[in-house]
Amino acid sequence: MSATFFHVHQSGKFSTTKEQVHEAALKATAHASIYTGTEVITPHQAEGLKINGFGLVIGNKNPRDDCFIMYDEMVWTKLHGATHQLSNKTYFTADGRATAPACGAFAVLKHKSTGQVMVVAVWHSPPSVESARGMTGVAGRVRAWRDEHKGFKQHWNTLCRRYNTNTVLVCGDWNLDLKRPVLRTLVKALQPGLVLAWSPKALSAIPSRVYKNHFPGTHGTRLIDATYLRGKVVAKSAPKILPRPFPVFDHNPYRELLGFNV
Repeated sequence: MSATFFHVHQSGKFSTTKEQVHEAALKATAHASIYTGTEVITPHQAEGLKINGFGLVIGNKNPRDDCFIMYDEMVWTKLHGATHQLSNKTYFTADGRATAPACGAFAVLKHKSTGQVMVVAVWHSPPSVESARGMTGVAGRVRAWRDEHKGFKQHWNTLCRRYNTNTVLVCGDWNLDLKRPVLRTLVKALQPGLVLAWSPKALSAIPSRVYKNHFPGTHGTRLIDATYLRGKVVAKSAPKILPRPFPVFDHNPYRELLGFNV
């Protein structure tokens, strides 16, 4: 086995069927040993994530406990896996309903061929937090975003201390266009020491327009889904944005080649 591995992330759609979730998972896990995602909230949908040879970390505490982590059991040993509430702050949806508290998905995985231990963390952040000036969208959602991120960071660092590692893979739906330098600077300041898997060169190569139904970002033209890395895990090549597995998905998945510096 190699010290490199592929990771695929797919931010989902709450309305997907079990069959669509399953087909998306089959496509992702055919070429990756770690598959992460969001917007899987019902036990019926979660049945679609059951694939022979892959372990699964998923919760069902509330509608914002929608993140998951899948890992190839031939490549990784799970030392820990659970979802965890990030914050008590909530916000109001467009129809006036208060949301449930947000949860993230967390796993501590040991790479069998190298012995490296890595914390994997996935978060689905509040939407409508971005504006032309930066992160000055809907005020209540911005406050929730910041508080959830604080809890997200605290928990991945807690797991790092517990399992004696500094290596993390942090990903999810950030609801911020990380092609914008002002937003990358903001996120970098909130989580110093973590490196965006997309290099500036790779970001500049992403087209700015949709062409013949080819989406140049993970959400239309915006790059709101991405991975941050720390410790011994690094990006070995630029991530690749993949086609949506079904038209019902409103996010494009991405695949990236990662590896351990050992």
